[in-house]
Amino acid sequence: MRRILFSGGLLISVLLGAYLIALFGFGSDSRHTDPSGTWYVQLEVGERGAIPEIVTFHQDGRYNFLAPGGSPGFGEWSKTGSHDVQAMALAFNVDQTTNKLTSVGQGRAVLHFNNNFDLFKGRLFAMQFNCDGPYDCPFPLTKKPYRKTTPDEGLPIKGMRLVAALGESDF
Repeated sequence: MRRILFSGGLLISVLLGAYLIALFGFGSDSRHTDPSGTWYVQLEVGERGAIPEIVTFHQDGRYNFLAPGGSPGFGEWSKTGSHDVQAMALAFNVDQTTNKLTSVGQGRAVLHFNNNFDLFKGRLFAMQFNCDGPYDCPFPLTKKPYRKTTPDEGLPIKGMRLVAALGESDF
């Protein structure tokens, strides 16, 4: 009788464990339902190559990014479909030789994520609001003159969740 109870209890434990792993995922194979996390991103700039960025999407809808030679950018993201996200951000542009503020950059990204939310592709649309001096930058939400810094169709952008990227590295 004890052997039957032990076997039955063991079977229930194994089945319950398998159910929980299937329900919540296990390890790096778990499925994500939104972009929250850290990403390695590449902005395709044609023949010049790609600009790398590190992007962090926060669960509360905020995000930050950092690209080489630029100051950090801050923005917000929202889901526009089951695997689609729109993100908008602002960043200060600084002259690397004089270290002076030259403009405020505004960007909008339209992104489509794969089923596991560990890869995305999309388009980036950007504009720049020039500053007349270090203390005279336009408020980017006004209709002040701006300069588009991407073509009308945007620039291709792609990203990989950092956990997935590091998992494939030679560290």
